[in-house]
Amino acid sequence: MHLVVLHNIMVSCSLESQIIELQKTDPGIFHIKRKMKEKYTKHFRVDDKGVLWFDDRLVVPKDCELSNKVQDEAHSSKLSIHPGSSKMYQDLKPHFWWTKMKKEQPMLPRVTLVVG
Repeated sequence: MHLVVLHNIMVSCSLESQIIELQKTDPGIFHIKRKMKEKYTKHFRVDDKGVLWFDDRLVVPKDCELSNKVQDEAHSSKLSIHPGSSKMYQDLKPHFWWTKMKKEQPMLPRVTLVVG
């Protein structure tokens, strides 16, 4: 007889954990959840852990520092060389959502290479 031990390991991105933690105290998140109770919403949903999603995208609370962290993560990703704001938006869009997400993309510093 062989003894088999199974472990269920769940790794969570610390950024995702920060977003979920901030959702618990954010007035904007409370507002959305309150509106959801008043009437059906097509895109918003709350999972069994109380986390707010916009379709399959994690809702980022209105917190400048946090949204900057999300954007920095996308900008410094090993998969991106130096994305512009449109490219960064396309990279973030499948995973995250916040109000006016596209309009509030920060202007990334432009680097001009002078050869001569």
